[in-house]
Amino acid sequence: TAYLKYHYPTEFYTSVLEFADIDKYPQLVAEAKDFGVTVHGPNIERSENRFTGKDSSIYFGLSKIKGVGTLPKMNKESMKSIGEFMLHTDFSESVIRTLVEVGAFDSKIQNRAALLAVIPDYFSEKSVITKKEKEIGIYREMLLDLERGISLDRKKYKITTKSLPDKKKLLTKIADAEDKVREAKENIRQIIVPSERI
Repeated sequence: TAYLKYHYPTEFYTSVLEFADIDKYPQLVAEAKDFGVTVHGPNIERSENRFTGKDSSIYFGLSKIKGVGTLPKMNKESMKSIGEFMLHTDFSESVIRTLVEVGAFDSKIQNRAALLAVIPDYFSEKSVITKKEKEIGIYREMLLDLERGISLDRKKYKITTKSLPDKKKLLTKIADAEDKVREAKENIRQIIVPSERI
């Protein structure tokens, strides 16, 4: 253990932190510092689910934050802005709030409260995207039925109109829904977080 600490301190403390109890973190962080290793707080651009270490730096594992849990792999290219991040990730609103509160977005913003204030705006638009993309999937499934010569099932597709939609009407509905998705995505990109670092 002493050998590993001395010769491979980054790797050693990365591993120890990963499996340590939370109440041991302060002591381990202080010890790592004595061996020339800096343990950074959560960072949405650099942190992974697990603790990761390189070049005398260790980044806090996001899954170790209470209330976050294991997150799907993030596309680092999405971090051009907060809006792009919101568009390219499927984190719940509560997880995003937790990440903001623990400082995981501090490299992107100057004021946590400013980002917290606009989070409902992001998720309002994301709900539109989710709803419309689901509708598009249903309309396309209906189109496939028509192309196969299968009569549309009123119960399956919850059709309440007197007449069944034809191919032309379904294509129009798809186009309209796709317009709504594009509009919602653009709205997300246009949301301004005061003092966001770009």
